[in-house]
Amino acid sequence: MKRFRTNIIICLVMLMSATILSSISFAGTGSPEQPPGEPPYGVAIQSDAAGAKLYGTITIEYRSLTGNCFDSTIVLRLRKGHDLKTFVASGCLAFADPGLQQQAITMLMKDQILNYFFNGDTSLDIKLISLGEYVLVPVPATQTCPHPEDPANTCHDEFMMADITIAVK
Repeated sequence: MKRFRTNIIICLVMLMSATILSSISFAGTGSPEQPPGEPPYGVAIQSDAAGAKLYGTITIEYRSLTGNCFDSTIVLRLRKGHDLKTFVASGCLAFADPGLQQQAITMLMKDQILNYFFNGDTSLDIKLISLGEYVLVPVPATQTCPHPEDPANTCHDEFMMADITIAVK
């Protein structure tokens, strides 16, 4: 009887271990909101960038398409230690080119970030360390917004939200 009880305990421990390990190995996979393609989706990421780390969330509202760019509003909320700040900027973001959008956002936000967190030290540089899975909220199906470069694409994304980490050095 003692041996039976020991065998049951060992089996239960092995079963719990297998359950925990399998849930860890599959965490975060198969998300329907993940955009197609391989990370980093055309965005320049320097995961080993040195400097002060700032963590936060970025939200972009794409409003109207003019030529090759969207009239957009960018809301960036960043945390450095216990200090939390929200930055807002508006600008024209390139249609369907995440790399150009990243450059434009950096140009629009750099001075605000450096002024608030780093006493306006313009000699510092900002690098993107990570861009989490992002969520795209589409325009309702009843609204159309054809683009001359992609007539089959009748709508653009209205909002983009993602977690980000940047380094400033």
